[in-house]
Amino acid sequence: RQVIVSHNPGGGVLAGGAGAQAVVEDSVIREISGNATAGVGAFRGGSLSVVGSLVQSNAWYGVYADEADTHVELIASAVRNTRGSPQHNNFGDGMFVKGGATLQARAVFLENNQELGVAVYETGTRVTLSDVVVSRVAPSSRGFGAGLYATRGGRLEGARVAILSIAGVGVAAVPGPVMGAPSAAVTV
Repeated sequence: RQVIVSHNPGGGVLAGGAGAQAVVEDSVIREISGNATAGVGAFRGGSLSVVGSLVQSNAWYGVYADEADTHVELIASAVRNTRGSPQHNNFGDGMFVKGGATLQARAVFLENNQELGVAVYETGTRVTLSDVVVSRVAPSSRGFGAGLYATRGGRLEGARVAILSIAGVGVAAVPGPVMGAPSAAVTV
């Protein structure tokens, strides 16, 4: 509780491995840099809860979740100013969820992220949003930007979601880069 995590090259707060749990309350995670890093994240069956916190000015991903049995929950928090990889200026996603992980966000504000506000990749991956604002997503060097983005079978559901000032498309559900890829779905 009430912790500042700042300027770490390997990640901010991460929960990795079956049974690993991390809880972040009333804290600030900022200016995390490095290759493929996240301000906060969970993977390989880890569980992460972020409550009343600010995740700001991180590289690659503000919030990251990957692999089955991995769960992230954000409540009454903000994810702001995530920027792309220093090498390529791609990514900079507010939330990036894939590989069968789940994420639930309630009363969350995403602002000034780059490329994707909320990204959901791959079959079995599910994101649920309620009372969420996604505002001012900037394009990456590829020229792409989206508020909510689901692909390769990912599922995104939302209630009371506002999508504002996106440099690209507000909501996108696309099958994926290859013919026959599973359908993605966004329901808001």
